[in-house]
Amino acid sequence: MNRFKTPLNVLKRPFTWFRSTRRRNKVFAVIAVLIIGSVLFNQVQAANAKPQYVTKKVERGTIVQLVSETGNVNTAGRVDVPSTATGIIEELYVDNNDTVAIGQNLFKVRSTASDQEKASANATYQNAVSSYTTAVQSKESLDAAMWLKRQAVLDAKNSDNYQNSNTTNPTTKSDYTELEKQSIDNGVVLAEKDFTAAEKKYKEADIAVRAAQAQVTSSLLSYQATQNVIVKAPSDGTVTNLSFKVGDSVSASGGGGASAAVATGATSVSAASGGSAVLTLANLGDYSIKLAINEVDIPKVKVAQSAEISLDAFSGRSFTGLITHVDQVGTNDQGIVTYNVVLDITDPTDAIRPGMTANVDIAVANARNILTVPNSAIKPYQGKKAVQVVDPQTGEPKYIPVEVGIRSPEKTQILRGVALGTEVITALKNSQVPSDSPFGN
Repeated sequence: MNRFKTPLNVLKRPFTWFRSTRRRNKVFAVIAVLIIGSVLFNQVQAANAKPQYVTKKVERGTIVQLVSETGNVNTAGRVDVPSTATGIIEELYVDNNDTVAIGQNLFKVRSTASDQEKASANATYQNAVSSYTTAVQSKESLDAAMWLKRQAVLDAKNSDNYQNSNTTNPTTKSDYTELEKQSIDNGVVLAEKDFTAAEKKYKEADIAVRAAQAQVTSSLLSYQATQNVIVKAPSDGTVTNLSFKVGDSVSASGGGGASAAVATGATSVSAASGGSAVLTLANLGDYSIKLAINEVDIPKVKVAQSAEISLDAFSGRSFTGLITHVDQVGTNDQGIVTYNVVLDITDPTDAIRPGMTANVDIAVANARNILTVPNSAIKPYQGKKAVQVVDPQTGEPKYIPVEVGIRSPEKTQILRGVALGTEVITALKNSQVPSDSPFGN
């Protein structure tokens, strides 16, 4: 009997505590028991409940298939215009939003270079010109020598051909000896080697000429950087991004950019410029967007397709676009291949600014009056696609294989497999309905 007392005493303890405790504790204990009972009851009910499904009928509709990508707004004919000289802006001939023509004066820079710096830059430039001239002359001499070697090859081959066609040596009036034949053959080989060596020297001279030309260009830019300059418009356009004022310092560096006229006494020299842009010329109102499309989507994108454009700066408003260019050769960046696609904004507004972020949806395909189902109804099945319907006899879902067509963000086209009006499963209702339990699902 003693062995049963211990379990009985354990079972009696809660009841003993309940009889002896205060009323408030009894209330809390009853509430806790009810909550735990409710949780257990709901879990049992959910476990035993048959699954319920959300269904949708196969219906006719329109689908527009999209390729979506993000890019930035560009403007046609944008040119950043720097200064060719290092110095102080002495005059500004234009202001923001001014329309200018090619060759029009934009601004004037007074060089801050010392006389010594100017002389040194000029000497470097003159030396570069001299080196270039020497390189050109050397190339011309090597070119002549190369063609002389080429003529020697032809002469040697003519002698070889004559010896192969005749047995008598025209010089000795006797038959060719083996030594004479070997000498003629060796002459061809030596002439070809001499020509190859001469050709190599000529090609090396050509490289030297290009290097000398590059040095002339670089030293000319350095020399121009020490001179006063009036920078002219390299193209037609509207002045933008002009944040400099008279008295501001500007610097020049080598590189591509605008053309400029460098005032050097009575003469002027047209040159390419570099350095930070003083202003930008752009064709405002003619906007385009450049996209990088992945290799999966690029076969769907064609010139003349339309697109819907949304700009972060214009919430709730969209613009239309038209594809004007699609790359044929992709760009590989760390193993990721993309293709550049350019589209024009066909209905721009003056408030659009170059550089704005653009979200683009390209309509690559569309179909009307077709059978459609929600995307959530399409399931993978045996390596293909299928939909699920509720079996009227068992109440269980069963798969029906289907062939699908194009797809939009919401719907998928059904080519065959199910008929109009068929109820297909799109979701499990039980998993979507919140539990009545105070602890959630």
